[in-house]
Amino acid sequence: MTRSMKPWLLLPSLLLITACQSMRKAPTREAGAPDATPSPHGPVIQTPEPTMAPIETPANQAAPTETAPVAVNLKKPRLSIVLGAGGLRAYAHAGLIQELVKAKIPIFAIAGLETGAIPAALFAMKGQPFEPEWQMMKLKDDDWLQKGLLSGPSPKKAGDFSGSLSLMYGGAKAEDAKIPFVCPSYSSGKKQTFMMNRGPFAQMLLYCLPSLPLFEDQQGSGANPVALAQVVQTLKQKGTQLVVYIDLLADNPLPLNESGMMWGVYQSALQADFSKVNEVVKVSGLGGFRDFGRRREMLQKGQEAGRRLVQVLQTKYGF
Repeated sequence: MTRSMKPWLLLPSLLLITACQSMRKAPTREAGAPDATPSPHGPVIQTPEPTMAPIETPANQAAPTETAPVAVNLKKPRLSIVLGAGGLRAYAHAGLIQELVKAKIPIFAIAGLETGAIPAALFAMKGQPFEPEWQMMKLKDDDWLQKGLLSGPSPKKAGDFSGSLSLMYGGAKAEDAKIPFVCPSYSSGKKQTFMMNRGPFAQMLLYCLPSLPLFEDQQGSGANPVALAQVVQTLKQKGTQLVVYIDLLADNPLPLNESGMMWGVYQSALQADFSKVNEVVKVSGLGGFRDFGRRREMLQKGQEAGRRLVQVLQTKYGF
């Protein structure tokens, strides 16, 4: 049976672009402001440390003035990595992390957008370079996608992935991680973005992962795959001096299928914030966003990109 556009993806481009802009431009609550009312983000716990407090972004306030990244003149600055969105292409992130650790590049903090949050959290948990590959390679294709007898893969509910997350993370909590971690989650009801950095990984990630066509949302909340500027702001508040973004949407053009249309809109929104980071590493040739059979090849592509990044960090920033 030929694959066709799914009804739930046949949204007008204008609506999708508007949604992306709403998710990107939401301003951040200033540190020290009163806590918000309880949200659907069950695992979020307000932290007393204002530099990493979950960030709420009311849509009806004016966006704060953003400043361009300051040139880093220090030797071996505090480096943070943001692993970009891209469905199953996130396997490439596991390979890139391995190369950074192999070259003894210290990672001060790490963040993940959408499925990029999975390898980011796995590395943050123990600081072990092969943990993301080891755990993600345990997953089967039906852990990611629900298959129908007469139709192609369809999105699973985020809660259906909870068993897989529990196997990967156990009871580990983000606040106990070896490396500081954050992932952005967007509440469609509140029209707010939350920076998730507290609570058990297996529960917290349910609110950072859901993004069509892989998962349906979790209680009205899901990934904010275009929250790059907000993530960078959070990392810099923590003390980061150098931010590198790993771009899994670098193919030009993106695959012409139902998911390619969506990712193309996301990439357009993300590119507007590339100026907020110091370096963008583009990983191309990764195949489809649901191409589970190419996960080993994706891992290798990530390793190649990691070696290129190591050269940049060594020659340009003194690592």
